[in-house]
Amino acid sequence: MKPDNKLFNLLRTFTARDFRLFNDFLNSPYFNKQQVLIEFFHHLKKYHPHYEHDEFDKQKLFKMFFPEQKFDDKKLRYLTTDLTRLAEKYLSIENLQHDDFALSNHLLHEHTKRENVEEFGRHFNVLKLNERNAKIKDGDFFLHHFLNEFRYINFAYPRQSRKQQSNMERVLEHLDKFYLHRKLQLLCEVVNVKSLLAKDYKVFMQQELIAQLQKHPYSETPVIQIYLVIYKTLTENENEKHFEKLSILLKQFEEQVSKTELFEMYQYLMNYCIRKINSGKQEYLKKLFEIYKTILANKVIMQNDVLSQWDFKNITTIALRLKEFAWTKKFIDEYQNHLPKGEQNNAVIYNTANLHFQKAEFSKALKLLRDVEFTDLVYQLDTRSMLLKIYFETDDEEALHYHATAFKTFLKRNKLVSKTHQLIYNNLIRYTEKLMKYQGNKKLLHVLKTEIENNSNIADAQWLKFQVGQISNLSLVIGEDANHG
Repeated sequence: MKPDNKLFNLLRTFTARDFRLFNDFLNSPYFNKQQVLIEFFHHLKKYHPHYEHDEFDKQKLFKMFFPEQKFDDKKLRYLTTDLTRLAEKYLSIENLQHDDFALSNHLLHEHTKRENVEEFGRHFNVLKLNERNAKIKDGDFFLHHFLNEFRYINFAYPRQSRKQQSNMERVLEHLDKFYLHRKLQLLCEVVNVKSLLAKDYKVFMQQELIAQLQKHPYSETPVIQIYLVIYKTLTENENEKHFEKLSILLKQFEEQVSKTELFEMYQYLMNYCIRKINSGKQEYLKKLFEIYKTILANKVIMQNDVLSQWDFKNITTIALRLKEFAWTKKFIDEYQNHLPKGEQNNAVIYNTANLHFQKAEFSKALKLLRDVEFTDLVYQLDTRSMLLKIYFETDDEEALHYHATAFKTFLKRNKLVSKTHQLIYNNLIRYTEKLMKYQGNKKLLHVLKTEIENNSNIADAQWLKFQVGQISNLSLVIGEDANHG
């Protein structure tokens, strides 16, 4: 059996809880009546999560579970297929257990099939009450209630008194809101992708839809209102009023949007800031920092109380660019326990070292970085860059030379380093070495400054530009002093 087959790919995603529940699932006669599947599952469980090819020789497996029979490849494939289908069924049921919308809709469907008018009506009324009390009203909410109302108009309404009012308006209202929410959500992604990849999509009635929403923006439906403003931030980038309005709407209606979708909405807000920062509007760095503080406070940035190491790194980087040293120290101390356990060490060491580096506490940064083996490529590249900058800042020419040589070798030999990363980091090394060498030579520094400013493929370009500017100014002052003397 190959290690990348469908069954192994499913089992690799299983947690300890999944293994426990799937065992109960397999032992239930309602779902499984084959004892051999239970035994097969327990055997596979021992090799989680790797399932190496050598451990699953077909002949050996067949002999283990069918010792009295002649090898039959088809029978072994049936065994694998049956267990795969049960694993898929378990995952589907497990998902359904946590989806009240889907459960209630399936129940209404069963009442419809069984012609159970009384129970249908009773359950439908409970759902109507839940609808009125619901806080989160997004696409799933509107789809769910559209399906419920649609079932009602097709099943229960024809069986009731003619005097009773039809729910046709509610059916259409929920359908419209579901469609508009999802259409706008996808339109925003289409516009976003087009700006990044120059890829075009054919979108039916895009301009007509936007024009209609301009007249009737569904101000009573926050998710539609929010996505309409997101669309405007993407298509009318220069009008900063859309950014301000989106910031207000996200705070105003944060309880009416699921945390997952709210985070996606905030990402549009953050991307807007990043585009503005890249265009030279540095005041948006502070606005980006405030957004991060907001989504930390309401935990929108977290999943199951876990903070991604990359969000952790982004937040500290932005805070340090704003010289928010005390805030950064407090953030690292308070949020390090929210990092995934396997990623915590790298994230805390690197970001603490970066804090010391930005405070010009170079010896403290060196102490943290020198003897640490970073397993992640991004951390390795960033750490080597920081060491290069520390050796330059401390004027340690010999250490810089040896480190630069080792760094270039690493970039050349590590197969995980992309061509782009090779280019930008090699440029950083080359220019840093030249900067060390050209100190005191105004003419060469001027040439180097021009070269750096005209090159967009440099890692840590802002630091390099700052350093060349500082040294150029210092050289100019020294030259003037010499002339005065």
